[in-house]
Amino acid sequence: MITATPNQPLKNVIEFRPETGELAGHSYAVFFRVCSSPACDCGFTVLNFHATEGEEGLVGALEANVHERTLKLRDGGPSLSACFKETMDAGMQETDWENLERGYYLYKNILAENFDVESLDMDFPKELIDDLGMMQAYVDYLPAAAVFVVEKAGEKFTIIDQYCINPNCDCTDSFLSVSKEGAEPTGFLYNYRSKKIVAESSTLDIATAAEFLVQLRYKNASFDEQLAKRNRNMRLLFAKFLQKQPQRTIAPVASMRKTGRNEPCPCGSGRKYKNCCGKSK
Repeated sequence: MITATPNQPLKNVIEFRPETGELAGHSYAVFFRVCSSPACDCGFTVLNFHATEGEEGLVGALEANVHERTLKLRDGGPSLSACFKETMDAGMQETDWENLERGYYLYKNILAENFDVESLDMDFPKELIDDLGMMQAYVDYLPAAAVFVVEKAGEKFTIIDQYCINPNCDCTDSFLSVSKEGAEPTGFLYNYRSKKIVAESSTLDIATAAEFLVQLRYKNASFDEQLAKRNRNMRLLFAKFLQKQPQRTIAPVASMRKTGRNEPCPCGSGRKYKNCCGKSK
């Protein structure tokens, strides 16, 4: 009944073809409106139905929650809205809901990658104030953002990118956490500026890590730029959060005790101080 068209994320993302009832035999383009917050994964969307033949314009409107699998009429919606709801209530299969959810995430992924930092306020755990070097996962704060998926020997692995978000740190490392169902996560530290794996701070076999990077760059030619943008956005959001904390200033990267050149960098990157924030010392 519902066909996803993910190659058109800014146009109609699904096509609705009822098989029974008053609407049977007609095709409708469904346009999405989703919750506009990039930090929210509520599942809420508005479905606007447009006829693809004959009469033009809006012919139906519903509200849906793709996580809860619920539909409701919109106040003041077009007269055919009740017909659309009745048809969908009677005929929606799990695959139809999956296609709706796919359309929802097409939009939310775009919002999570292309938002105005100045227009978004975000809360962070208070413990980060006392440990600015703790690496944070991007999807922990923007849960609708796309995660990375790679394969090896027929198995799929999910990769979650984590960053140092200390506003006073200019390191360019990301810890890429690698997991698969039923196994303990591993990972590797990767410098998206130099495009090199930091072998001494990795828990995944380096040859496998390199193989995964090849896949990631093949799927997304701007992979390194995407990591840099995500890291920059997280630091800016965290800086805004710190500025609003009472009687709190952003701590410098280095601690009061002088850090030895071969000791771990206080920023939490996992690299030696001389190879990270101590380069310019």
